[in-house]
Amino acid sequence: GINAEYGEERIMKVEEDPLLTTSELPLTYRLTGARVLLITNVAVNFSFQGFNAISSTFYNDYMNFSQNLSSFFTNFFFFLCYGSALIGGVIADSFIGHVKNQFYGFIAIFVGMSLVIISMLIKSTLHYTTTWLLFIGILFFTIANGIVKPSSTTLLGDQFLPHESAQRSVYFSWYYFTIQLGAVGSSIAISILFQQFKPLLPFAILWGFTGIIIPLYYAPSSYYKKKLPGSNVLVSFLKILWAGMTLPRDPKEEHWLDKACSVYELSLIHI
Repeated sequence: GINAEYGEERIMKVEEDPLLTTSELPLTYRLTGARVLLITNVAVNFSFQGFNAISSTFYNDYMNFSQNLSSFFTNFFFFLCYGSALIGGVIADSFIGHVKNQFYGFIAIFVGMSLVIISMLIKSTLHYTTTWLLFIGILFFTIANGIVKPSSTTLLGDQFLPHESAQRSVYFSWYYFTIQLGAVGSSIAISILFQQFKPLLPFAILWGFTGIIIPLYYAPSSYYKKKLPGSNVLVSFLKILWAGMTLPRDPKEEHWLDKACSVYELSLIHI
């Protein structure tokens, strides 16, 4: 009845949405998708690490903040980014899937850097400082970078079947290489440009990279192997802890977490 109709409706939506298609794909398609993911990873890390490389100097020289305040904002936004990764994992696993999580995250990254550029243009042309707009942009940029981080590794791993471990190992080696390539390349290039030219130029380059990511990632979306959202490990872990602390204990149970066995699968508890 209702469940069957809901299931048919969900299948139709999945088939219509290229960001949710779950049909099995040949290895050549999935490898193409994996290569694009590696390229986008370079661009993402280039923009994020490039901003981190100059952020403290930017706050100090451009915003006229003290050295202590500049260091505080640099560390705060860096912490906020990696703290947001926990939220991104929950959103991707439980609600929208990793492909959509990255796609919307890349849009938010672009919007954030666009707001930063607009704020700098207003200051350079109208000589009016819009600190609030600048920090909204940095906030968008930072949180979105954190939200997409758990999806980058998961989505790459999803492209390979269990018996394709050799290919998976090769691509993950390249994945870690692309992280370093983007980070080191941007740290050197953006830092030099920031010292030699006005701040608008290096930020415009970072903005360009955030813009390239969106079409580059979306264009081969039909080549990605995708999984529908299900349960999140962190959420399941917290639920098991809550069940272990609140459910009545049976004298036969050896461990306090055994109380959760009546609610959750044994494989989730005894890992």
